[in-house]
Amino acid sequence: MSTSENSNPKKKPLKKWQIVAIVILVLFVIGSISSGGEETSSSSSSPGISEPSVSQVDLFTKRACRKWYEAISEGGKGVQTTAEIREGMKVVYEAAQFSEIPEIVDAATRQLAAITNGDVEAFGTAGNDFGNACKAAGQ
Repeated sequence: MSTSENSNPKKKPLKKWQIVAIVILVLFVIGSISSGGEETSSSSSSPGISEPSVSQVDLFTKRACRKWYEAISEGGKGVQTTAEIREGMKVVYEAAQFSEIPEIVDAATRQLAAITNGDVEAFGTAGNDFGNACKAAGQ
C-alpha cells in the first residue's frame, strides 16, 4: 500500500437506522429550543390558561408541617415525656422559623414556648393554630 491510499480512507455510507436516529435527535433539539420560548410567552397571554389558585409553598413551610405531622404521629403511638415532645417541637420550630407564612412561624414559636413552660392549654391552642396554618397552606 502506498501513502496516498492510507491518507484517504473510504467513508462508509450511513445506514437507514443511523439516518433516522440523527433526524429524530435534530427534531428533538429543535423542538426543545422552540417550545421553551413559546411556553413562557403563551402562558401569560392566553386567556384559557389560568394560574394555580394556591401559590407555591416554600420548602421551610413544607418541612415544618411534615415534621409537625411526624411529631404528632409519634405522640399518638404512646406516652412521650415532656422532653421528647419538646425535642419534636424544637425540630418543627427550627424549620418553621424560616417559613414565608407568618402564621406558621408564630404558631411554631408559641408551641415551643408553651411546652418549655409546661403550659398544656397554650400548647394545645398553638398546636391547633399550627395545624390549621398547615392545612391553609395545602400541607
